[in-house]
Amino acid sequence: GLLASSAVTVRSSTLSANSAPSGGGISNGGGDLVGDGAVFLANSVASGNTGGNCAGTMTSRGGNVEGANQPVIVFNTGQVVRGLLRTHEETGEERYLEAAVRASDWIVKNQEEDGSWTVANFRQMKRVYDSYVTPPLARIASLTGNEAYARAAIRNCEFVLRHQRENGWFDLCDNTPYFNDMPTPHTICYTIDGLLETGELLGRDDFVAAGTKAADALMRCMRPSGLLPGRFDDHWRARARWSCLTGCAQLGVIMMKLHARTGEERYREAARRLADFLIYMQRLNGVGPSRGGALPGSYPIWGTYAPFKYPCWATKFLIDLLLLTEQGGGEQADSTGSALQSARSAQARQSPTAQATAGSKEARDPPIDRLSGA
Repeated sequence: GLLASSAVTVRSSTLSANSAPSGGGISNGGGDLVGDGAVFLANSVASGNTGGNCAGTMTSRGGNVEGANQPVIVFNTGQVVRGLLRTHEETGEERYLEAAVRASDWIVKNQEEDGSWTVANFRQMKRVYDSYVTPPLARIASLTGNEAYARAAIRNCEFVLRHQRENGWFDLCDNTPYFNDMPTPHTICYTIDGLLETGELLGRDDFVAAGTKAADALMRCMRPSGLLPGRFDDHWRARARWSCLTGCAQLGVIMMKLHARTGEERYREAARRLADFLIYMQRLNGVGPSRGGALPGSYPIWGTYAPFKYPCWATKFLIDLLLLTEQGGGEQADSTGSALQSARSAQARQSPTAQATAGSKEARDPPIDRLSGA
Protein backbone atom coordinates (compact mmCIF):
# COMPACT_ATOMS: atom_id res chain seq x y z
CA GLY A 1 0.00 0.00 0.00
CA LEU A 2 2.80 2.42 0.76
CA LEU A 3 4.42 1.91 -2.61
CA ALA A 4 1.25 2.29 -4.62
CA SER A 5 0.06 5.33 -2.70
CA SER A 6 3.15 7.21 -3.83
CA ALA A 7 3.10 5.90 -7.42
CA VAL A 8 6.47 4.20 -6.94
CA THR A 9 7.30 1.36 -9.32
CA VAL A 10 7.07 -2.12 -7.80
CA ARG A 11 9.67 -4.46 -9.26
CA SER A 12 10.90 -8.00 -8.70
CA SER A 13 7.86 -8.93 -6.67
CA THR A 14 4.79 -11.05 -7.19
CA LEU A 15 1.60 -12.10 -5.48
CA SER A 16 0.30 -15.61 -5.02
CA ALA A 17 -3.10 -16.91 -4.07
CA ASN A 18 -4.83 -15.44 -1.04
CA SER A 19 -3.42 -17.19 2.03
CA ALA A 20 -4.55 -15.11 5.05
CA PRO A 21 -6.64 -17.08 7.56
CA SER A 22 -9.81 -15.03 7.04
CA GLY A 23 -9.31 -13.76 3.50
CA GLY A 24 -7.54 -10.78 2.04
CA GLY A 25 -3.98 -11.81 2.80
CA ILE A 26 -1.13 -10.85 0.51
CA SER A 27 1.75 -13.28 0.14
CA ASN A 28 4.49 -14.01 -2.35
CA GLY A 29 5.29 -16.84 -4.68
CA GLY A 30 8.95 -16.01 -5.12
CA GLY A 31 8.82 -15.13 -8.83
CA ASP A 32 9.08 -11.92 -10.80
CA LEU A 33 6.44 -9.39 -11.79
CA VAL A 34 7.42 -6.05 -13.21
CA GLY A 35 4.76 -3.39 -13.01
CA ASP A 36 3.57 -0.35 -11.11
CA GLY A 37 1.58 0.08 -7.93
CA ALA A 38 -1.71 -0.41 -9.75
CA VAL A 39 -0.58 -3.90 -10.82
CA PHE A 40 0.21 -4.74 -7.20
CA LEU A 41 -3.23 -3.62 -6.11
CA ALA A 42 -5.05 -5.21 -9.02
CA ASN A 43 -3.52 -8.57 -8.12
CA SER A 44 -4.40 -8.17 -4.46
CA VAL A 45 -8.02 -7.35 -5.29
CA ALA A 46 -8.24 -10.14 -7.86
CA SER A 47 -6.92 -12.66 -5.32
CA GLY A 48 -10.33 -12.73 -3.71
CA ASN A 49 -10.19 -10.40 -0.74
CA THR A 50 -13.56 -10.94 0.89
CA GLY A 51 -12.59 -10.67 4.54
CA GLY A 52 -11.24 -7.15 4.18
CA ASN A 53 -8.00 -7.61 6.10
CA CYS A 54 -4.57 -7.67 4.52
CA ALA A 55 -1.46 -9.41 5.73
CA GLY A 56 0.50 -6.72 3.95
CA THR A 57 3.47 -8.95 3.17
CA MET A 58 5.29 -8.38 -0.09
CA THR A 59 8.62 -10.03 -0.76
CA SER A 60 11.34 -9.84 -3.35
CA ARG A 61 12.99 -12.66 -5.30
CA GLY A 62 13.38 -15.67 -3.08
CA GLY A 63 10.60 -14.68 -0.72
CA ASN A 64 12.78 -13.76 2.29
CA VAL A 65 11.52 -10.65 4.08
CA GLU A 66 10.63 -9.36 7.52
CA GLY A 67 6.93 -9.84 8.19
CA ALA A 68 6.57 -13.11 6.28
CA ASN A 69 4.13 -15.57 7.84
CA GLN A 70 2.83 -12.94 10.24
CA PRO A 71 -0.85 -12.58 11.22
CA VAL A 72 -3.08 -9.99 9.60
CA ILE A 73 -3.02 -6.68 11.45
CA VAL A 74 -4.82 -3.35 11.45
CA PHE A 75 -1.78 -1.19 10.75
CA ASN A 76 -0.76 -2.99 7.55
CA THR A 77 -4.36 -3.10 6.38
CA GLY A 78 -4.54 0.67 6.84
CA GLN A 79 -1.45 1.02 4.66
CA VAL A 80 -3.09 -1.01 1.90
CA VAL A 81 -6.26 1.11 2.16
CA ARG A 82 -4.12 4.17 1.43
CA GLY A 83 -2.91 2.53 -1.77
CA LEU A 84 -6.38 1.38 -2.76
CA LEU A 85 -7.78 4.89 -2.36
CA ARG A 86 -4.96 6.42 -4.36
CA THR A 87 -5.40 3.88 -7.13
CA HIS A 88 -9.15 4.53 -7.18
CA GLU A 89 -8.36 8.22 -7.53
CA GLU A 90 -5.95 7.59 -10.39
CA THR A 91 -8.00 4.99 -12.31
CA GLY A 92 -11.60 5.73 -11.35
CA GLU A 93 -12.24 2.00 -11.01
CA GLU A 94 -14.84 1.25 -8.35
CA ARG A 95 -13.36 -2.12 -7.42
CA TYR A 96 -10.52 -0.35 -5.61
CA LEU A 97 -12.94 1.73 -3.57
CA GLU A 98 -15.04 -1.35 -2.82
CA ALA A 99 -11.97 -3.20 -1.55
CA ALA A 100 -10.98 -0.18 0.54
CA VAL A 101 -14.44 -0.10 2.10
CA ARG A 102 -14.28 -3.81 2.97
CA ALA A 103 -10.88 -3.35 4.55
CA SER A 104 -12.10 -0.30 6.48
CA ASP A 105 -15.11 -2.24 7.74
CA TRP A 106 -12.71 -4.84 9.14
CA ILE A 107 -10.60 -2.12 10.80
CA VAL A 108 -13.63 -0.50 12.44
CA LYS A 109 -14.97 -3.88 13.57
CA ASN A 110 -11.73 -4.60 15.42
CA GLN A 111 -11.46 -1.27 17.24
CA GLU A 112 -11.42 -1.40 21.05
CA GLU A 113 -13.78 0.61 23.24
CA ASP A 114 -10.99 3.05 24.18
CA GLY A 115 -10.30 3.81 20.51
CA SER A 116 -7.15 1.72 20.19
CA TRP A 117 -6.53 -1.40 18.14
CA THR A 118 -5.07 -4.18 20.25
CA VAL A 119 -6.13 -7.77 19.59
CA ALA A 120 -5.93 -7.47 15.80
CA ASN A 121 -2.62 -5.65 15.79
CA PHE A 122 1.14 -6.15 15.92
CA ARG A 123 2.11 -8.02 19.11
CA GLN A 124 -1.43 -7.31 20.34
CA MET A 125 -0.19 -4.04 21.82
CA LYS A 126 -1.95 -0.77 22.46
CA ARG A 127 0.07 1.98 20.84
CA VAL A 128 -0.50 5.48 19.60
CA TYR A 129 1.10 5.31 16.16
CA ASP A 130 -1.99 3.58 14.80
CA SER A 131 -3.17 7.15 14.28
CA TYR A 132 -1.59 6.63 10.85
CA VAL A 133 -4.53 4.31 10.11
CA THR A 134 -7.09 7.07 10.74
CA PRO A 135 -6.65 9.36 7.68
CA PRO A 136 -7.79 6.67 5.21
CA LEU A 137 -10.81 6.05 7.44
CA ALA A 138 -11.61 9.76 7.29
CA ARG A 139 -11.31 9.67 3.50
CA ILE A 140 -13.59 6.63 3.29
CA ALA A 141 -16.15 8.53 5.38
CA SER A 142 -16.05 11.41 2.90
CA LEU A 143 -16.31 9.16 -0.15
CA THR A 144 -19.15 6.98 1.17
CA GLY A 145 -21.03 9.41 3.39
CA ASN A 146 -20.81 6.88 6.22
CA GLU A 147 -19.81 8.72 9.38
CA ALA A 148 -18.99 5.48 11.21
CA TYR A 149 -15.53 5.60 9.65
CA ALA A 150 -14.99 9.19 10.80
CA ARG A 151 -16.15 8.31 14.32
CA ALA A 152 -13.63 5.47 14.45
CA ALA A 153 -10.87 7.82 13.31
CA ILE A 154 -11.83 10.38 15.95
CA ARG A 155 -11.93 7.77 18.73
CA ASN A 156 -8.42 6.65 17.92
CA CYS A 157 -6.98 10.17 17.73
CA GLU A 158 -8.62 11.01 21.06
CA PHE A 159 -6.97 7.89 22.48
CA VAL A 160 -3.65 9.25 21.23
CA LEU A 161 -4.20 12.66 22.82
CA ARG A 162 -4.88 11.00 26.17
CA HIS A 163 -1.37 9.52 25.95
CA GLN A 164 0.48 12.70 25.01
CA ARG A 165 2.59 14.55 27.59
CA GLU A 166 2.60 18.32 28.01
CA ASN A 167 5.94 18.53 26.18
CA GLY A 168 4.49 16.73 23.14
CA TRP A 169 6.05 13.30 23.82
CA PHE A 170 3.85 10.20 23.49
CA ASP A 171 3.45 7.21 25.78
CA LEU A 172 2.86 3.80 24.12
CA CYS A 173 4.66 4.97 21.00
CA ASP A 174 7.14 2.19 20.25
CA ASN A 175 6.32 -1.04 18.44
CA THR A 176 7.75 -3.26 21.16
CA PRO A 177 7.00 -3.28 24.90
CA TYR A 178 10.72 -2.90 25.62
CA PHE A 179 11.17 0.66 24.39
CA ASN A 180 7.97 2.55 25.11
CA ASP A 181 10.15 4.74 27.35
CA MET A 182 12.30 5.75 24.36
CA PRO A 183 10.54 5.32 21.01
CA THR A 184 12.11 5.86 17.58
CA PRO A 185 11.38 8.85 15.33
CA HIS A 186 9.87 6.30 12.94
CA THR A 187 6.89 5.56 15.18
CA ILE A 188 6.77 9.08 16.62
CA CYS A 189 6.40 10.46 13.09
CA TYR A 190 3.69 7.95 12.19
CA THR A 191 1.78 9.26 15.21
CA ILE A 192 2.30 12.90 14.28
CA ASP A 193 1.43 12.41 10.62
CA GLY A 194 -1.81 10.61 11.47
CA LEU A 195 -2.91 13.36 13.84
CA LEU A 196 -2.10 16.14 11.39
CA GLU A 197 -3.82 14.57 8.39
CA THR A 198 -6.89 13.42 10.28
CA GLY A 199 -7.21 16.82 11.92
CA GLU A 200 -7.11 18.49 8.51
CA LEU A 201 -9.64 16.10 6.99
CA LEU A 202 -12.14 16.25 9.86
CA GLY A 203 -11.64 19.84 10.95
CA ARG A 204 -10.25 18.90 14.36
CA ASP A 205 -7.81 21.64 15.33
CA ASP A 206 -6.96 19.83 18.56
CA PHE A 207 -5.50 16.92 16.57
CA VAL A 208 -3.48 19.33 14.42
CA ALA A 209 -2.22 21.19 17.48
CA ALA A 210 -1.16 17.97 19.18
CA GLY A 211 0.72 16.79 16.10
CA THR A 212 2.36 20.18 15.64
CA LYS A 213 3.52 20.26 19.27
CA ALA A 214 5.30 16.91 18.87
CA ALA A 215 6.70 17.87 15.46
CA ASP A 216 8.15 21.10 16.85
CA ALA A 217 9.76 19.21 19.72
CA LEU A 218 11.29 16.66 17.35
CA MET A 219 12.51 19.40 15.02
CA ARG A 220 14.39 20.99 17.93
CA CYS A 221 16.23 17.66 18.40
CA MET A 222 17.76 17.82 14.92
CA ARG A 223 21.51 18.37 14.59
CA PRO A 224 22.69 21.18 12.29
CA SER A 225 23.51 18.62 9.57
CA GLY A 226 19.97 17.19 9.63
CA LEU A 227 20.86 14.11 11.67
CA LEU A 228 18.19 12.95 14.09
CA PRO A 229 19.14 10.51 16.89
CA GLY A 230 17.47 7.10 16.90
CA ARG A 231 15.53 7.18 20.20
CA PHE A 232 14.15 9.79 22.59
CA ASP A 233 13.05 9.59 26.21
CA ASP A 234 10.14 11.50 27.74
CA HIS A 235 12.26 14.66 28.06
CA TRP A 236 13.21 14.50 24.37
CA ARG A 237 16.76 13.54 25.28
CA ALA A 238 18.67 11.41 22.76
CA ARG A 239 18.92 7.80 23.93
CA ALA A 240 20.76 6.26 20.98
CA ARG A 241 24.06 6.93 19.21
CA TRP A 242 22.68 5.93 15.82
CA SER A 243 20.18 7.66 13.55
CA CYS A 244 16.91 6.18 12.27
CA LEU A 245 16.99 7.30 8.63
CA THR A 246 13.37 6.32 8.02
CA GLY A 247 12.31 8.65 10.83
CA CYS A 248 14.46 11.44 9.38
CA ALA A 249 12.63 11.14 6.05
CA GLN A 250 9.24 10.99 7.75
CA LEU A 251 10.00 14.10 9.77
CA GLY A 252 10.98 15.89 6.56
CA VAL A 253 7.59 15.01 5.05
CA ILE A 254 5.88 16.37 8.16
CA MET A 255 7.94 19.57 8.00
CA MET A 256 6.81 20.17 4.42
CA LYS A 257 3.17 19.56 5.37
CA LEU A 258 3.47 22.09 8.21
CA HIS A 259 5.12 24.55 5.87
CA ALA A 260 2.21 24.18 3.46
CA ARG A 261 -0.25 24.72 6.31
CA THR A 262 1.46 27.63 8.08
CA GLY A 263 3.79 29.20 5.51
CA GLU A 264 6.53 29.25 8.14
CA GLU A 265 9.95 29.07 6.51
CA ARG A 266 11.51 27.23 9.47
CA TYR A 267 9.64 24.10 8.50
CA ARG A 268 10.84 24.15 4.91
CA GLU A 269 14.40 24.83 6.05
CA ALA A 270 14.25 21.86 8.43
CA ALA A 271 12.95 19.66 5.60
CA ARG A 272 15.83 20.73 3.36
CA ARG A 273 18.38 19.93 6.03
CA LEU A 274 16.87 16.49 6.48
CA ALA A 275 16.82 15.92 2.72
CA ASP A 276 20.47 16.98 2.40
CA PHE A 277 21.51 14.60 5.16
CA LEU A 278 19.54 11.71 3.65
CA ILE A 279 20.93 12.29 0.16
CA TYR A 280 24.40 12.12 1.64
CA MET A 281 23.52 8.91 3.48
CA GLN A 282 22.01 7.47 0.29
CA ARG A 283 25.24 8.04 -1.64
CA LEU A 284 27.49 6.97 1.23
CA ASN A 285 25.68 3.62 1.56
CA GLY A 286 24.93 3.01 -2.11
CA VAL A 287 28.20 1.29 -3.01
CA GLY A 288 27.83 -2.19 -4.44
CA PRO A 289 25.39 -4.02 -6.71
CA SER A 290 21.63 -3.49 -6.26
CA ARG A 291 22.10 -0.77 -3.63
CA GLY A 292 22.13 2.38 -5.73
CA GLY A 293 19.33 4.71 -4.65
CA ALA A 294 18.43 2.72 -1.54
CA LEU A 295 18.45 4.12 1.98
CA PRO A 296 19.58 1.96 4.91
CA GLY A 297 17.51 1.63 8.05
CA SER A 298 20.12 3.22 10.30
CA TYR A 299 23.26 5.31 10.26
CA PRO A 300 25.72 3.81 10.88
CA ILE A 301 24.29 0.88 8.97
CA TRP A 302 24.77 -1.38 12.01
CA GLY A 303 22.47 0.83 14.09
CA THR A 304 19.72 -1.17 15.71
CA TYR A 305 16.82 -0.01 13.54
CA ALA A 306 16.77 -2.47 10.60
CA PRO A 307 20.51 -3.15 10.96
CA PHE A 308 22.43 -3.99 7.78
CA LYS A 309 19.22 -3.66 5.76
CA TYR A 310 17.72 -1.30 3.20
CA PRO A 311 13.99 -1.23 4.08
CA CYS A 312 11.84 -0.19 1.13
CA TRP A 313 9.78 2.14 3.30
CA ALA A 314 12.87 4.23 4.12
CA THR A 315 13.41 4.90 0.41
CA LYS A 316 9.67 5.46 -0.05
CA PHE A 317 9.60 8.23 2.55
CA LEU A 318 12.74 9.79 1.05
CA ILE A 319 10.98 9.89 -2.34
CA ASP A 320 7.96 11.53 -0.71
CA LEU A 321 10.20 14.11 0.94
CA LEU A 322 12.05 14.95 -2.27
CA LEU A 323 8.79 15.28 -4.22
CA LEU A 324 7.31 17.59 -1.59
CA THR A 325 10.52 19.63 -1.46
CA GLU A 326 10.47 20.03 -5.24
CA GLN A 327 6.78 20.98 -5.31
CA GLY A 328 7.09 23.41 -2.42
CA GLY A 329 10.59 24.71 -2.97
CA GLY A 330 10.02 27.18 -5.79
CA GLU A 331 13.25 28.29 -7.44
CA GLN A 332 15.30 26.47 -4.82
CA ALA A 333 13.64 23.13 -5.42
CA ASP A 334 16.60 21.72 -7.35
CA SER A 335 19.27 23.02 -5.00
CA THR A 336 20.10 19.60 -3.55
CA GLY A 337 23.42 19.48 -5.36
CA SER A 338 24.82 22.58 -3.71
CA ALA A 339 23.07 21.73 -0.48
CA LEU A 340 24.71 18.32 -0.54
CA GLN A 341 28.11 19.98 -0.69
CA SER A 342 27.18 21.99 2.39
CA ALA A 343 26.06 18.83 4.11
CA ARG A 344 29.35 17.14 3.26
CA SER A 345 31.24 20.11 4.68
CA ALA A 346 29.20 19.84 7.86
CA GLN A 347 29.96 16.12 8.01
CA ALA A 348 33.66 16.86 7.66
CA ARG A 349 33.52 19.28 10.57
CA GLN A 350 31.66 16.84 12.81
CA SER A 351 30.53 13.31 12.05
CA PRO A 352 26.85 12.40 12.59
CA THR A 353 27.87 9.82 15.17
CA ALA A 354 29.77 12.42 17.13
CA GLN A 355 26.87 14.86 16.84
CA ALA A 356 24.42 12.27 18.16
CA THR A 357 26.48 11.80 21.30
CA ALA A 358 27.80 15.32 21.81
CA GLY A 359 26.53 17.01 24.94
CA SER A 360 24.33 14.09 26.01
CA LYS A 361 25.51 11.71 28.70
CA GLU A 362 22.17 9.94 28.29
CA ALA A 363 22.97 8.88 24.70
CA ARG A 364 23.58 5.16 24.99
CA ASP A 365 22.75 2.20 22.81
CA PRO A 366 19.94 0.28 24.53
CA PRO A 367 20.85 -3.28 25.54
CA ILE A 368 18.23 -4.77 23.22
CA ASP A 369 16.56 -3.36 20.16
CA ARG A 370 14.10 -5.08 17.87
CA LEU A 371 13.52 -4.63 14.16
CA SER A 372 10.46 -2.53 13.41
CA GLY A 373 7.29 -4.36 12.47
CA ALA A 374 5.79 -1.19 10.98
